[in-house]
Formats: sequence, structure tokens, C-alpha cells
Amino acid sequence: MSTFFTSTNNSSFNVSLIWFGTAVSVAEIMTGTFLAPLGMKDGFLAILVGHVIGGIILYLAGIIGANKRCSASESINLSFGKLGSVSFSLLNTIQLIGWTSIMTIIGAQAFNKLMASLWNIGENTILWTIIIGLFPCIWIFSTMDFVSKINKVVMLCLLLASLYLGFGAVVSANEVVTSLDESMSFGMAVELNIAMCLSWMPVISDYTRTLKNQSTGTVSCVVAYCFGSILMYTIGLGSAVHYGITDICDIFMLSGLGVISLVVILLSTVTTNFITINSSSICLNHISNQLDVKYTAFFVCIISTLLAIFLSM
Repeated sequence: MSTFFTSTNNSSFNVSLIWFGTAVSVAEIMTGTFLAPLGMKDGFLAILVGHVIGGIILYLAGIIGANKRCSASESINLSFGKLGSVSFSLLNTIQLIGWTSIMTIIGAQAFNKLMASLWNIGENTILWTIIIGLFPCIWIFSTMDFVSKINKVVMLCLLLASLYLGFGAVVSANEVVTSLDESMSFGMAVELNIAMCLSWMPVISDYTRTLKNQSTGTVSCVVAYCFGSILMYTIGLGSAVHYGITDICDIFMLSGLGVISLVVILLSTVTTNFITINSSSICLNHISNQLDVKYTAFFVCIISTLLAIFLSM
């Protein structure tokens, strides 16, 4: 890809921005809504406990790649040898393509529904799926300088929009509306938070290996991700408690964000998908180093978009 992902002299701040952007996603807000039956106090406690546990494990995975200067796929060589790591790389590529497709589907459906609600535009999920699915190509074929600059702007926009979305709902959320499902236990809520952190374990070393300062850089990446993830979960939790609904599109509409909600959905989906697309291309490159990382990333982008179009969620 660009030199940003092959250099071993990248700043902790730049790579941390990438990981904050990974956390800012519609999927994490949606997952946060599932915790609403616990109420704000217990729900937020479950979010904190889950992210502390998940963050520690995520750090342990990331520090291996940082210290050894190896990708997530290459780090598996240490325990399972070349053949074992190739097998894991293949499986990881499959799950990353699937995760990218699911994120594209979620983003496109939400974008489509909001476009129809805001401007009475006829629904065309396939069109938005193609646009959102292929948008990461701008990042893929860009230079390090462009990626670094655009990420700073994108992260600022996402942070401000997310804070605006969550502020009204969280500060006024008092108790769970009785219409919400009450099957969620505290332990299950903690597990949902841990699971989201663990889902990024096969990816984080692809980025921590490029850090100039391995130890503090890895900490900053994990902290950036966990901060963003806690924020997204809390927004989902507070919104569901406040409005009594878990549909992300309805939450966006009731929040009064309007066009800003479209920007949040588009940018958050693209930044999260970029992480998975980049890592899946690195996995393919590990299987065969004859493959060009840029073009394998483009290939993954196309395949995940096609899956999002033709497969049912």
C-alpha cells in the first residue's frame, strides 16, 4: 500500500488516529443499544469492564507485532510455523472480507434509509452499497501524506458528530423504557464489549509493527481504540435508553443530526472498512509475497462489495 503502512518509523499519533477511526462505527453504536435493558449505570459499568479486559488482550497481541516488527500473520509463525501461519492467514482473510461486507451492508442500509427520510429520495440500497464499498479505494491508492492529513480531518468530524449525537441522549437518559427487551444480563453485556476488542486481535499487529516507539505507541493505539469504542457503546446505550428504540436510523433521525448523520455513517464505515481491507491484503501478501499489496487490497474491496450486494445479511 502506501509507505505509511510499510515504514517502521510512523508516529504513535498518526497510527492511533487510524485506530480511533476503527472504533467510530455504526456497528459499535448498534451493539451499545443492546445494553439498554441494564440501564445507564450498569450498562456503562459493563462497557468499562469489558473494554479494560478486551483492551489488555488487544495490547498483548499488538505488542508482539511492535517488538518483532512483524505483521499479524507473520507473528503466528512464532507459535505455529510457516504452514500454520499460512492457514491462519487464509482463514483471517475470509473473515475480514466477511466483516467488511457486513459493515458495508449496515452502512448502506442506514445511509439509504436516511436519504429517503431526509430528502424523499427513492430507496436504492445497491447504489449506496457500491459507493460505500468502493470508497476505501481513495485511501488504498493514496500517498502517506494524504492518508495522514485526511485521517485527521475525518477523525475530527467523526468525534464532533458523535459527541453531538450522544450528548443529548446520554445526559437525559434516566431509566430503561419498558418496551426494550430485558433479556440482557450483566455478564453477557461485558462479553459483548470484550468480543468487539477481540475481533481486532488478528489485525492490530499490521499497524503496531510500523510504530517508531513500540511500547508507548501500542498503548496509545489500544487506548485510542478503547476510548472511541467506549464512546460509541455509550452513545448507543444512552440513545436506546432515552428514545426507547434500538434502530440506528431512527436514533439518528430523532437526534436531529440530519445531513451530519449521513456523514457519520459514510466516514465511519469507510474508515473501519479500510482497516480490514488493508489487513486482509497483508494476509494475502503473507501467503504469497508475489502479490502487490495495493492491488490485493483493491481486489478485496471489490469482492467484499459484491458479497454485500448479492448475499443476505
